[in-house]
Amino acid sequence: MKNIDNIIEKYYNGETSEEEEKMLKEFFSMDSLDNKNNPIEKTLIDFYNSEKQIILNSDFEDKLFNKINYNKIKSINPKKKYFIQITSIAAILVIVLAYYMITYYNDIPGKNNKVTLTANDKITIEYTLDALTLMSDYINLANEQVSKLSIINDSFEKAQEATKFEDYNNFINNILGIQS
Repeated sequence: MKNIDNIIEKYYNGETSEEEEKMLKEFFSMDSLDNKNNPIEKTLIDFYNSEKQIILNSDFEDKLFNKINYNKIKSINPKKKYFIQITSIAAILVIVLAYYMITYYNDIPGKNNKVTLTANDKITIEYTLDALTLMSDYINLANEQVSKLSIINDSFEKAQEATKFEDYNNFINNILGIQS
C-alpha cells in the first residue's frame, strides 16, 4: 500500500513510467479496493472504470488518419479567375473615381473648391493611369487567348458530334446491309 501511495504521488507530479501507470490502472480497477474516501483517488477509480467501457471500432484509426490526411485540392475555374481580375480592376477604378469626385467636386459651403496639385501629385496620377492602361492591355490580351480556347473547344465538340453521326450512319448501313 505504501508503494501505491508513492506511485500515486509520482502520478500527480507527472513522473510515472508506463509500467507504474499500468500498476495504478490495475490497482484502481480492482472491485475490492479499500477506499479511503479520498475524492482524488475516487476520481482515478472512476476514470479507469470508465476507460474499460470505451469501445472503439476496428476502423477508428483508419478513419481518424483519413480525416487528418484529407487534403481537398481545389482548382480555380478559368471563368472565375477572369471574373476576379475584372472585379479587382473595377474596384480600383471605383476607388480612383471616388477620390477624384471627393477631391474635385467637394461642395462644402464657404470653402474654396479648387484643388491645386503639386508636381508629385501629377506624377502619381500619371503613373496610376499608366498602370491602369497596362492592366487593361493585359486583360484584353488574356481575353483574346480565352476566346481562342473557346474556338478550339467548339471545334472539338463539332468533331465529337461528327464522330457520333458517322457511328450512327454505320449502324444504319449495317442494319440495311449496305457496304460503305
